[in-house]
Parts: sequence; structure tokens; C-alpha cells
Amino acid sequence: MVQQLQDMPAGTLGFRVSERLDRADYAQVLTPPLHRAIEAGDRLRVLYAIGPGLHMEPGALWEDIKLELNVGIRHRDLWERIAVVTDMDWLWHAFALFSWMVPGDMRLFHERDLAAAKAWLSA
Repeated sequence: MVQQLQDMPAGTLGFRVSERLDRADYAQVLTPPLHRAIEAGDRLRVLYAIGPGLHMEPGALWEDIKLELNVGIRHRDLWERIAVVTDMDWLWHAFALFSWMVPGDMRLFHERDLAAAKAWLSA
């Protein structure tokens, strides 16, 4: 499930990701705000708050790949900052290994540091 965070600083987008992530989450929640920002010519400053128990269904994995191709690679120069907020150790390790592939500047924050992640995005 994905929910768009409404209490984000101006010029940023935020999403809370938890439990089951499916194709509809991408089509209805994640992708539209990113495309609107790109169409407006905005730089992308995005926060992903990822909760425990995350499970990606196969359809969600395919949508993630398509989003990466359409938004991540095609608009690589628009990504300015990405804040990932999670307490899941395996994600910290995964991002440490693959952060060189992420466009823009990416930082990891623990859940207790959500306010700091928002502040960093808007700085």
C-alpha cells in the first residue's frame, strides 16, 4: 500500500510505503505525482518512508522497473534529492550497495528522523 504524504515541505513529494505493494499503487498513487512534477519542469525531491513487512507483488515489481526506465533514467537530470526513511536493516544494506545507480543525491534516515529527512529535502 502506498499513501502520498500531505504534510511535505513545498517543492517536495512524499510517500509512505507499507505492507503489500501492488501494480495499482504505482498507477494510482506513485506515478501520477511524479509525472505531474516532471511535466511542470520541477526538480524532483522525493521522500519514501518504507515501513516493516514490505512485500512487492510481481505486478508491482514490473511497474517499478517501468517507472525507473520512464522517470529514473529518461529524466535522470531532474532528480535532485531522494530521502529514504526506514528502520529495515536489509534496505540500508541494499541502498548502500546500489546507491550509485540512484539519480540525484540520496540519503537514508531512520523513522525517528522523519522530520530531519523532510528538512534535508527542502534545504
